[in-house]
Parts: sequence; C-alpha cells; structure tokens
Amino acid sequence: MGGEIGKVYSALWQEVAWINKKWNQYVELFGTSPERIELLNRAAPSFFRTFQDSLLDDVLLHLARLTDPP
Repeated sequence: MGGEIGKVYSALWQEVAWINKKWNQYVELFGTSPERIELLNRAAPSFFRTFQDSLLDDVLLHLARLTDPP
C-alpha cells in the first residue's frame, strides 16, 4: 500500500479489530440468552449492570472517535 497509507490502514484496522473484540465480549455476556442474563443477575447484579453499561459506552465512544472528524 505504501508507507503513509499503509500506516493509516494498519492503525485503522487495529482499532476496528479492537472494537470487534469488545463487541463480541458484550454479545457473549449479555446478548446470548436470557438464562445467561438471569445467571449474571443472580451472581452479582450491580456489578454486571455497571459492567454492561461501561462496556457498551466504551464501544459506542470508540466508534464515535473513529467516525468523527479529526
């Protein structure tokens, strides 16, 4: 790709891969089944609610940083 474009592409690809990893973790924990949500709520409801909100906010903020103008 060339020097400068290759660097930008690599950085962008790494950011998208990181968002994908975070999103997959979110879906695995909170979007797989109602039984899993029930288990998490029985185990530590406050912790997992806080974690769910934080992870979703982090993914959305990460996306916004990628798509906003510099």
